[in-house]
Amino acid sequence: MNWLCAGAAAIGTSHALQQTPCQDAFHVEAFPLLAGGKLLMAFVADGAGSAACSDAGAALAVRAAAEYTLEEALLDDALFDAEFARALVAHVRAALAELARERARPLREFACTFLGLVAQPGQTLAFQIGDGAIVLGDEQSLALALVPMSGEYANTTYFLSDEDAPERLVVAEFGPVSRIALFSDGLQRLALNAAGQSPHLPFFAPFFKTLAAATAAPRAQLDDALARFLSSPAVNERTDDDKTLVLALRAD
Repeated sequence: MNWLCAGAAAIGTSHALQQTPCQDAFHVEAFPLLAGGKLLMAFVADGAGSAACSDAGAALAVRAAAEYTLEEALLDDALFDAEFARALVAHVRAALAELARERARPLREFACTFLGLVAQPGQTLAFQIGDGAIVLGDEQSLALALVPMSGEYANTTYFLSDEDAPERLVVAEFGPVSRIALFSDGLQRLALNAAGQSPHLPFFAPFFKTLAAATAAPRAQLDDALARFLSSPAVNERTDDDKTLVLALRAD
């Protein structure tokens, strides 16, 4: 089993006007498992617009998550389940707390949402704190892995830096899937149907078709094409927020 991956993040027009950095970050990678097959890991973090250092928080969150997953995958008894997701979130929160101490700033200034996915032969694990979404499926259908989290008030959500983040974490386990997408909330209006918050299939179909036809294309070329799309007028006319999209297609 092999995975074709692509990912990109693009600054929102509102952030560009305010001359603030893109506050989204992502990591997607597939690597061999000791027991055979490949493990896919994908992470997306969206920094809170109100938090002064949320871009640094998001960048550290996905990096720490990737490092933790790689270390766990090297263990003979590696098990990717709900306990793994909880331990990963604890590890990432500890890394954020250390960064806050180093910079002598409150942890809340590094606030970010967090999406995580790990897929191996026979199993897919999805976990989430905050908004944004994870979509899973195959050639016939796509579905939300988890419901994007909304906060108590309009346009609010939950973050890794919240004291109750470990309790807010939601985890779901699935069987094998062949199509995966993770995206920050800047794309929710485009990628999800307003009624029922189900995946908008016409949005995703061209991406997976391109991945399927690009088996020999360098990863950087796919990432660049995705970045151009995210920065295009067609997208910016629908959202002024930062946006991140990560895609993975299983190629057996």
